[in-house]
Amino acid sequence: MPREESTEPATTARQFLDWLRRQTWLTNFVIVFVGFVVIKTIWPGSGNRPGQHFDRVRCPPEYVTLASHFAEPLYETTEDARSKKELEEVVADLERDRLAISGIHTDNSELQQVCGKALAVCDGFLADMTRIQTLPQPPGFLESFIGGFYRGFTFDLAGIASDAEQLAELNREQTEAIQSLAVHAGEHKSVLLMLAHVAEQHAGDVVPIDNRKLIEIGALVSWGVFQDNDWLYLTNLAGQELNNCTILVEIQGRGGQTVRNVHFVDRWAVGATLWAKYSTGTHFPQINRTLQASTVQDMSSVTVSVWCEEFAQTDNRLSYWGEVRDKVIAEYCRDLSIDSQFIPYEKGVVWDTHRGVLASLDGIPGLPESTVTIHFTNGKQRHSQSWKIDPWTNGRLQKFDTGGKLQWDPTGYELEISFTDTAFVFHTGPVTIRR
Repeated sequence: MPREESTEPATTARQFLDWLRRQTWLTNFVIVFVGFVVIKTIWPGSGNRPGQHFDRVRCPPEYVTLASHFAEPLYETTEDARSKKELEEVVADLERDRLAISGIHTDNSELQQVCGKALAVCDGFLADMTRIQTLPQPPGFLESFIGGFYRGFTFDLAGIASDAEQLAELNREQTEAIQSLAVHAGEHKSVLLMLAHVAEQHAGDVVPIDNRKLIEIGALVSWGVFQDNDWLYLTNLAGQELNNCTILVEIQGRGGQTVRNVHFVDRWAVGATLWAKYSTGTHFPQINRTLQASTVQDMSSVTVSVWCEEFAQTDNRLSYWGEVRDKVIAEYCRDLSIDSQFIPYEKGVVWDTHRGVLASLDGIPGLPESTVTIHFTNGKQRHSQSWKIDPWTNGRLQKFDTGGKLQWDPTGYELEISFTDTAFVFHTGPVTIRR
């Protein structure tokens, strides 16, 4: 009598396979489909991939209007960020922004509150600008200074206030104007952070950073005479255009200090790179405050959070201090060359000329404070000596006098330059002394 086959699911792997082979193609399809859904749900990293699309959540138009007229911009090129505006242009832009924000009507109480505070900041800045225009002319430096407070307008503060004495000689009215600007600048920053909080509520689904990094972060940080500001660049790796993006950038320094910046981009093309320009600000001794700071000294890390209609992704971190920074500085020094010649010993009537090296820097504009070490050799004999030097500019001769510590005549030497803020060390390679 033939054995009756059980239709119950098998409890062992072999029995399950036997059972699966006996099922119809339709049953197999259902099993495979269910298995695919389960695996996609629980498998790490099974989220969106290039070529796939996100479920888009429409951002409220009232928020878009507020963010586009109040948040800091990002730029398609560094040259766009370098452009300067006159005070009259800044005032006109601010008036336009205020008009747009005042026309926002929303039932969202939190967004309504942010709009009210944003209008108060605009009114404060407009009052400051009107006051500055009435100050005794030419207040030059203040006219340019105000541009840096609102929505990324740039200025050449170093060229206008060329030394600390000019800052110290501000009169009472100018000092009061700076104090007022400082208050409104602080309020501006607070409203921007509130804006980022609201953006979280109107973004697409969260994509964990461990699943897939959707935004690439890069930085060009000021070092010596390289870069007059810190630059951050962000690239859209999501595989599609992004819409109404609010971007929070948190910059941390080695000492633990943190600065936050909030940006807004209405459309971000796939693969496009956008730039942000950050400054360490200007210190005013009259009020004992540093104003306009959008970055920190000795940047150690950058954390970027993005909220857009397609997705939300936070805690995207770039560790800048260490290997990343070393590579950037090595690139800065790629064209560096040192022209040098050996100074032989000469007996003098009063003072002797000690052995040493005379060198000049070429190929780059200059170097920050550094330590120069020269290794002298002659066969098995070796003498190394170091000098701490001030910033070294292109073409300036630098003398490295051993002060009598090198007691024999070398046949060659090698010069190296090290710095306090990077592990990168520049080497000239061996130099043969020709007599």
